Amino acid sequence: MDAAAGSSSKKQKISNNDAETLKLKMMQHDSIAKANKVLMASNTAAVYPDNIDEMYCEFMTLKIMNEDYDASKAQLSPGGTVDQFWHTHVLDTAGYASFFWDINDGDMVHHDVSKSQDSDELIDERQEKTRSVSFHLVCNFVYLFLCVIL
Repeated sequence: MDAAAGSSSKKQKISNNDAETLKLKMMQHDSIAKANKVLMASNTAAVYPDNIDEMYCEFMTLKIMNEDYDASKAQLSPGGTVDQFWHTHVLDTAGYASFFWDINDGDMVHHDVSKSQDSDELIDERQEKTRSVSFHLVCNFVYLFLCVIL
């Protein structure tokens, strides 16, 4: 395993079909509930949507699906509210590590807070790529849903 990148060459890439299962598994992890509780108890809780934990898990699903583990080469960036949840989650170091052991065989998505100091252009590029990847994933979910229903 490449410790810096956090991914193993033997690991099978997660398909769009498995993405929803992965997200649901994340949502059930104790560290997500803990981070959500801490964030919602903060004095800024009113600015966060009720489903911020789900939004964060969707973002982490995208990061894992795109093997975007190495913070120094980050391809995807969340919006501000999801990033705040990420900061809260990563500060629970034991819970964050446990999350990735349980969810992704130990391959951790690393966070580099200095990326917030990148140029607006670079940040916009990463956020646009996140929206683009997310849009394609949502289209696949809708397609799969319709296939099951029809």
